[in-house]
Amino acid sequence: MYFDPFLMEKVFFNILSNAMKYTPDNGFVNISITTTEECPKNARDKIPEASSYVHIKIQDNGPGIPQDDIERIFDPFFQVISESGMRANGTGIGLSLSKSIVTLHHGIIWAESQIKQGSIFNVVLPIDNTLYSPEDIISDKHNHTPQQEALVENITKTISPSSSSQRNRALILVVEDNADIRAYINNHLNDQYIVYEAENGEVGLKIAKNVLPDLIISDIMMPIKDGLELSRELKTDQKTSHIPIILLTAHTSIHQIKEGLGLGAEDYITKPFNIELLKAKVDTLITNRKHIKEALMKNFKIDIPLKDISKKDELFLSQAYDFVRENIDNSGLNIDHFSHFMQLERTQLYRKFKALTGMPPSVFILTIRLKVAAELLVTTRLSISEIAYKVGFDTPSYFATCFKRQYGISPTEYILAQQAAKSSKGKQS
Repeated sequence: MYFDPFLMEKVFFNILSNAMKYTPDNGFVNISITTTEECPKNARDKIPEASSYVHIKIQDNGPGIPQDDIERIFDPFFQVISESGMRANGTGIGLSLSKSIVTLHHGIIWAESQIKQGSIFNVVLPIDNTLYSPEDIISDKHNHTPQQEALVENITKTISPSSSSQRNRALILVVEDNADIRAYINNHLNDQYIVYEAENGEVGLKIAKNVLPDLIISDIMMPIKDGLELSRELKTDQKTSHIPIILLTAHTSIHQIKEGLGLGAEDYITKPFNIELLKAKVDTLITNRKHIKEALMKNFKIDIPLKDISKKDELFLSQAYDFVRENIDNSGLNIDHFSHFMQLERTQLYRKFKALTGMPPSVFILTIRLKVAAELLVTTRLSISEIAYKVGFDTPSYFATCFKRQYGISPTEYILAQQAAKSSKGKQS
């Protein structure tokens, strides 16, 4: 059957991680996958008819979910409150995202649970490839990651998303308690950007930590959590400190403006504002961030001028670069080691690196390995095999493959090309 492995992995990662998180020591998590010609009872009349179905069950013997909450666990930002009165960890987005992905596959997901006996999460998908149009089918599984990531971006927009489905757009979060102003800003930005909305700083903070937008526009005066407090929490959290913020204020108080900028906000605009001025500020900040990403792709020594990046994020990237360089000969260096050192969870590390550099951390590590290897090829007399092991590759053949993919030529050809260039320069001088 056709399914999107990139998206479906997220479904079962969410369900399994929840099951393992809440199952006690010496408990169990069971997974069963069956095919059946008869549609399971809970899925009948809720998914398209098919000649057969696949039914995946994930069962645990954890504390269970209260019946009052069982239907709400798939709602965005909903978090179950335990018997002790504590809310579950996380943003409450995972199961909502999972439901959206299963629905995209013409399937259904639901949960069954009893307190103190555990829970069962069910996913039923029709086995019928005719449900997908030709444009839904991707023939080359290695060439669709950008589209898949864009699809995830679209289905995670749980708070008044714009209708645009165009890919590779920057994400803008508008935090404003006045619905008319939110709509006004959205309508003027959503032709160029993907726009999220939040009605106060508390909701905005949840969305910001979940999707890591490229820029935030926030009112200062809001109920529950105002824009200054939102800025303070975003700029002091390593996960979100890199996100530029434009503050909106109805006051021209110098003190208020100075406080916002002192907290790390990049710019401000007073109400009533000119929408073209706001758009210009947004475009400038987004463009500057893009230039930073492009520069970082070319130079990982962090010795370029980073005028539009905070000192906190500059330190973050410097620490990341130094860590990889210090451990470059360790072929076992992986994302778990990296995230532990950077004091971020894997998903947070991934989003942070994508936002700051445009690349995931695994590519960051690989690119540094290859950059150092390229330097060693022309500055030392080490063999190609010795250099491969010195920069953390298990085999010289895999090193050669990665090197050619990065530079377009083999390590041997690279050495010859550098020698030829050096010889030509010497003759000219």
